[in-house]
Amino acid sequence: MKIKLKFPSFALFAFAFLLFQIPAYGNFNESCHLELTDSEMMRTTRIDRHAPCSCKPFHLKQFKNSEIDYFVGGINSTKGADQQIDLERSEARTLWYALKESRAAGRARRNAKDKLAKDPQLLEYYNQLLAIKDLHGFTFGNEGEVLEALSILSLENQYPKDKYFATGGIMYFPSSGPSTLGELDLVVYEKASCKVVLVGEAKLSRNTGKAREQLTRFQNFLRSQGQN
Repeated sequence: MKIKLKFPSFALFAFAFLLFQIPAYGNFNESCHLELTDSEMMRTTRIDRHAPCSCKPFHLKQFKNSEIDYFVGGINSTKGADQQIDLERSEARTLWYALKESRAAGRARRNAKDKLAKDPQLLEYYNQLLAIKDLHGFTFGNEGEVLEALSILSLENQYPKDKYFATGGIMYFPSSGPSTLGELDLVVYEKASCKVVLVGEAKLSRNTGKAREQLTRFQNFLRSQGQN
């Protein structure tokens, strides 16, 4: 399934306004988002202020659901992806250069923004990513975050926001040691129960082999912990 994201301009402006009104919007307890980042065997790599405080910190029991869906998201060139964002590999890099904040990327960022000005679809993606950047805690330190963020937007279109929320960047590790076993790119939770309904990997690569191995590794991890 190939997806071209749409984000109405009026909604974009409203969303941008909310970013400056975070304390007054919903359950935005800043201390919750800064402090509830780790549990016994899970740790978040981003401070996601979009996720409800009532479901934090994320932990293994939330994955105790035999009906969790697993999927791999990709771009146009990703063979075998369950869902594809309508994006070329070179376009993903252009978006990354336009969004990254490193000073070393100055010239590349200017060139990228010149390309955005000539491509309405790419500019629309850029505006979408800019709108959710701070709320979801994206820094765009690596190119893969571009697809992860676009995939979250896509999932939010598929799962009603009043009942679900999408996040990601969740590392998991054994209780016996600090070594990380893996990281979940995309996770969708049910708000009322805080139970996980979907786990996904987002890959810019041409094939999905590594992503499916990562999902299998996590499923095996859940079984080893008696969660599935």
